Amino acid sequence: MIFNAKQHRKLTTYLRLLFAMSVYDIAQRLNWSVAAFLRPQGTSIRMLSVGNKTTCNAVGFVNQISQATMMYQGMLGFYFLLTARCGVGNHCIARKIEPWMHIVSIGYPLVFGIALQILDGYGEVTNGIGCWVVATEDCETDFLCTARVISWVSSYAIPLILVCISLMVNATP
Repeated sequence: MIFNAKQHRKLTTYLRLLFAMSVYDIAQRLNWSVAAFLRPQGTSIRMLSVGNKTTCNAVGFVNQISQATMMYQGMLGFYFLLTARCGVGNHCIARKIEPWMHIVSIGYPLVFGIALQILDGYGEVTNGIGCWVVATEDCETDFLCTARVISWVSSYAIPLILVCISLMVNATP
């Protein structure tokens, strides 16, 4: 991808979005490869856990900001919608719309990642590998606790809705 852009000396919006998505995807895959081992050693019931609370928080934070991969998938869908269906030119997209695509794709997971770090919302997940958003003690009595609401909104609700809308609009004749 980058070699092709260097040969033609033209780095388009499509290639920049694809490159950014690839960077976050690689970060996520690398994080998943070590996440199983970086659980807190003292509290984890799983074998080969050699981490602590700090490593678990770091894994959870990288998992959270890796949601940018899904956001970039949605932005690629909107890019195709704008170019193919609406006829917007690449120059117009690159100048006016692309900066907002990057701000939303990176900023949304980053803001929620920092918020969860401040709220101490990361911990070892019981039904998966590694660490991510966990329910705190108040979540056992309160179904709509802060950590659970933030995890739904940041990880599933809004990004998934945006991606689904993008796919439905692009797929309709």
